[in-house]
Amino acid sequence: MVKFNIIELENEISIDEYMEKYNDVEKFLGYCEACPNYSKTWSCPPFDFNVEDFLKEYKNLKIIGKKIEISESENERGMEIQTDISDDKINRDIENKIGKIEADKQVGVENKAKEAKAIEKKYSEDIEIKKEMIKKELEYQKKSVLGELLELEKQDPNIRALSMGRCTECEICTRQEGKDCRNKDKMRYSIEALGGDVVGITQDLLHHEIKWSKGNEIPEYFILVGGLLSK
Repeated sequence: MVKFNIIELENEISIDEYMEKYNDVEKFLGYCEACPNYSKTWSCPPFDFNVEDFLKEYKNLKIIGKKIEISESENERGMEIQTDISDDKINRDIENKIGKIEADKQVGVENKAKEAKAIEKKYSEDIEIKKEMIKKELEYQKKSVLGELLELEKQDPNIRALSMGRCTECEICTRQEGKDCRNKDKMRYSIEALGGDVVGITQDLLHHEIKWSKGNEIPEYFILVGGLLSK
């Protein structure tokens, strides 16, 4: 039903330039405070350490991106993943279907309404299925990249992985229970959690625009951004 094409993106920047151009802890902390995960996971602010001091322990930051392009399967031509499943398309299909129904004098008004509702329901179910498939693919790519970076950490004590978004290792983080992280070997902070401007980084260093879903409109791609700090 849905096909994914994965493109790897990469660039490197010195910590000094990164902190000057793309890091603003105070600004992005404000965004974090508005997030429902704020103070609920160990990978999210507030932290018990100074972020700037933490970053200054390193000399360079390799930006690692994953572009996940989304397209329809060749044998699912009527199941467009992007804005083709929009209100306009739904309305056109409903109108076409109703037009055919009206040609049949045996079909009553009540049956026409049921047909229209059935079409709307089908589109709604299709898009929800696709959203779930995309969500699972994004989570798979995120964990896959972090796994690779953690392996690199084992080989070199002078590097530190930055995850693609908040940690999702546990269903409920132990921070909510007032306990220490149970997966310190896997939990890593994200660029945005440390005050990084992911939108600016993606545009300037990875040369792509970050896109988001809007209602039933799913963009042609998503981008996950992580990193690797090195001394």
